[in-house]
Amino acid sequence: MASAASPNASASNPFQATGPRTAEGKATSSQNARKHGLCSNQLVIREDQREDYEALHTSLYAELEPANRMESIFVDQMIVSDWNMARIREMEVEYHIANPDARSSISSHKELILLRRYYIAAERGFFRAMRELRSLQAIRVARRDNLQAGPMLVKPPHPSHRSLADTVEALSRMNARAAQKTQNTQVPNEPPPAAARTPRNATCPCGSHMKFKRCCGRNVA
Repeated sequence: MASAASPNASASNPFQATGPRTAEGKATSSQNARKHGLCSNQLVIREDQREDYEALHTSLYAELEPANRMESIFVDQMIVSDWNMARIREMEVEYHIANPDARSSISSHKELILLRRYYIAAERGFFRAMRELRSLQAIRVARRDNLQAGPMLVKPPHPSHRSLADTVEALSRMNARAAQKTQNTQVPNEPPPAAARTPRNATCPCGSHMKFKRCCGRNVA
């Protein structure tokens, strides 16, 4: 049977267990629930890994050369995905060292299966960001080339239901067809060499499928 002091002690216990009180203690306790940090909003970088991360960041920016904010966003996504993939590979090595039997029965180790899922998701995110970055860069180059070459021959297709790469490819094909059509089109009302002996009601020899008198023979007496 509980004593008379037991209810009072139970009521006062929550006020005594206040948790960490210093800023350092609160910062440490805030990470108690973190297991691997692969789903956190901030990238997990240990102090001994800071130089490796800076080298990865510098090398990717130098290689991909983003020219604006949108391209930089996709480069940053690639950096995050690549960094997480490297961390997952390191975790898998540590897990195999701690669990030697995991190599023969991977299906029974939930932690290893979860790490593999995180790796696949990071890998997909890396290649998705790379595709979008290449599409944006291709559009930027196409716009620069069009400005240097003069006005566009045709309007670009509507980007709805198309990826950025498909839009650039369709635009290039349409411009090539329009340029070829312009080169093959003869000057209007300029009769071909055989105009003098072509009947007026016959099909025009220029290939327009119109009668000669309504096409190239309009100005022929």
